[in-house]
Amino acid sequence: MIKVTAIVSLYNSLEYVDECLRDLVEQSLFRRGELEILVIDSNSPQDEAARVEWYQWQYPNIVYHRTARRETLYQAWNRGVQMARGEFITNANSDDRHHPQGLEVMLDALINNPAVDLVYGDVFESSVSNERFCSNPATSRYRYPDYFAPLSLLYYQFGCQPMWRKSVHDTIGGFSAQLKAAGDWEFCVRFSLAGLRALHIPQVLGSFLNRPTSISTSDSTSAREQGEVKNYYLHQDNILALYRIEGFPTDTPHDRARALTDFAMRASTMALPWTPGRVYIEPRATLMSCLAAFEMGGDDPRFAWNLGVSLHQAAHRQEAAPFLEKGILVQDSRVSQALSALHRGEPVALPFVAV
Repeated sequence: MIKVTAIVSLYNSLEYVDECLRDLVEQSLFRRGELEILVIDSNSPQDEAARVEWYQWQYPNIVYHRTARRETLYQAWNRGVQMARGEFITNANSDDRHHPQGLEVMLDALINNPAVDLVYGDVFESSVSNERFCSNPATSRYRYPDYFAPLSLLYYQFGCQPMWRKSVHDTIGGFSAQLKAAGDWEFCVRFSLAGLRALHIPQVLGSFLNRPTSISTSDSTSAREQGEVKNYYLHQDNILALYRIEGFPTDTPHDRARALTDFAMRASTMALPWTPGRVYIEPRATLMSCLAAFEMGGDDPRFAWNLGVSLHQAAHRQEAAPFLEKGILVQDSRVSQALSALHRGEPVALPFVAV
């Protein structure tokens, strides 16, 4: 009985299609007859069809569909969702690979956690085309965070091989067909705003091929679309809505200021899974949140100090100064030390203060 449908989207993928299908037919779920492999050929100019047919001749539960014109990746995924026989869906990118029991582990997690709508694991990075999972040297691991809904406004949390309930689409619809590279992140944001729940499985369940010709790295499309997603969704109302979903109180102005401060602190210390060992600041999110928290926080000097920190990080040093001076009222030794260093003209990393 089919339980999971793995959607494989093909376009100029002849180099990867053999090993992609080999990877999937060797999945423990496929051997048990519980995995459907659904191949969507988006009118590729290469002859992937011949390779898919070779696998169809040998194995059951492989479906092939070729479209009449080229479609975006997310149009192909939407088509696959509509055709899927499985109760659970995963995307199987043609150049990525799976742990032999990877899909089984994710399915078990969804079955054992009925309140969870989507699961995702960690992956190893690969730099070798068609490298099998068992051959990966395991020197670079993308450790994804445990799910926290507000983080969806900052970056994509689910990795390259999530598995989700098909019923998710009854709640939030399909992927944005207009996007070419950031549709999975936009889907993640809508997923979070709808109050759906995700679970991180802290195991390496697959591998990701980091190559310069991928959709996400070949040109500026991914960066441009990520900016569009951020511009559309990153605002105060959505931040507070996601904190309410996570159980944070937002009834009073002080409650809302605390939630926004927490978001600003997270936005100023982002550890992205695909760049391990580095920390990033999202200055727009940090400044916007600190400004709103300051306006809501009344006379609490901690909100003024945090606004000064965010202005200082955004290189608005002159505007930051009067807010940073409020630090003398903050009962925190780190703030006192930072102020002293500032007055001496020394370079210093200014700390945010939790509220």
